[in-house]
Amino acid sequence: MRIMSRRTLWLGIAVLAATPSVAFGQQASAQRSISLDEAIAEALQGNAGLAIARAGTDVAHADAKQASSYLWPRIDVATGWTRSDDPVFAFGTKLRQGIFTESDLALDALNNPDPISDWATGATLEWKLLSPQVWAGRSAASSAAEAADWQELRTREATVLQTEVLYYEAQRAAAQTRAAERSEEAARSARDVFERREAEGFLTRAEVLQAEADLQGAVAARIDAERRESDAYRQLAVFLGWGPEVKPVLTDTLRLAVVDPRGGDSAAGSSVAGSTELAGFDPTLRADLHALDRARDAAAANSSRAKLGYLPELDAFAGYSMHGSGLFQSDGDNWVGGLALRWNIFSGLSRSADTKRADAQRAMAETEYDATLRSARAEVLGASDAVDAARRAASAAVVGDSAASLGRDLMRMRFDEGLATATDLLAADSRAAQARSRAINATAGYRMAEARLRYVTTQHTSE
Repeated sequence: MRIMSRRTLWLGIAVLAATPSVAFGQQASAQRSISLDEAIAEALQGNAGLAIARAGTDVAHADAKQASSYLWPRIDVATGWTRSDDPVFAFGTKLRQGIFTESDLALDALNNPDPISDWATGATLEWKLLSPQVWAGRSAASSAAEAADWQELRTREATVLQTEVLYYEAQRAAAQTRAAERSEEAARSARDVFERREAEGFLTRAEVLQAEADLQGAVAARIDAERRESDAYRQLAVFLGWGPEVKPVLTDTLRLAVVDPRGGDSAAGSSVAGSTELAGFDPTLRADLHALDRARDAAAANSSRAKLGYLPELDAFAGYSMHGSGLFQSDGDNWVGGLALRWNIFSGLSRSADTKRADAQRAMAETEYDATLRSARAEVLGASDAVDAARRAASAAVVGDSAASLGRDLMRMRFDEGLATATDLLAADSRAAQARSRAINATAGYRMAEARLRYVTTQHTSE
């Protein structure tokens, strides 16, 4: 009976230990294939932040409609029944119903009337003919609604950017995992070769142990890469509005290609476009600056509204009523109409406080707009510089990856021919693994820089 080697035993234990977790993972999570364009469309539909922005826009437009409603007349219709023996009520009701007689003038009838019922049905109209505060409030609410529209658009653009970044992060994590797997395979192959060469007497035990150490390091790196990949997938799924148990399957892959210094990839069919030209770019056309500009208008209107509180208001009113002993019975009717001028001369300094508060908010809005404008210009320049730097870094990293991979292959052939040492081969493998990692990171960084530049240079008009 052959005794199982320790290596085979541990390998069997590892397989058995891994099998249940793999099966569980397949049962516990679903997979959905998705491209970058599909991910963007999905995020625009299911992202919670954008949904909140849409709700905020709806609220702002509702506020604008409510502010405008104060400029329209108010019409109320009411009906009610009253019964009483109150002398004043009885006297007035008889007059309103048109049933007052000479006998009702008797002192006993006046002082001790019989109970009487009155069905009163009427309509009233009120209309603010002159209300400067209402007009200013309507202007402020309208500007605030426009600001909300632009802010929602900017949130939409930010959602697109974040989706691209998370998708690229997932691409990078997946590519790093595949690279780690290849590094582990290469390390395992080197360790096996070293063991055979040791058995043949060409290598020392120390060299084999170094190869084993490199292999275990590659295993640890692969495990860490898998964890990072899972985290990246989970973040993307949650951002898209999926559950964390859903694993995205990326149909777009991160392709390493030499980046043309003039913009774009040398590889045919690359999705990476060249750098956005800055010539003629006006950062004031950005949606967030539009939103702040409308916010300035709203603050200015609120400031005016506070000052207009010192002016009088003129209201028109009219009414018609029917009175009878039964519902909708008109034994008598009457109407009323007129104008009312209201002028609040003193309000305990509250208007002064409102004016100071509105002026301070207007100053804050002006300052925020100016600061954001300066920041926007800096963002555009910074994003452009970042794209240029990322393009050069990606090009150098991909070329370095190709060189390191070729160098590793040549070193392996030299080692097989006895022209290179084990240390040389291990060093070449390490350099190739590091070069591949740099190339993956640089390529993903270039794509993120491009996405950021598109975000900060997005131009929209109100037309």
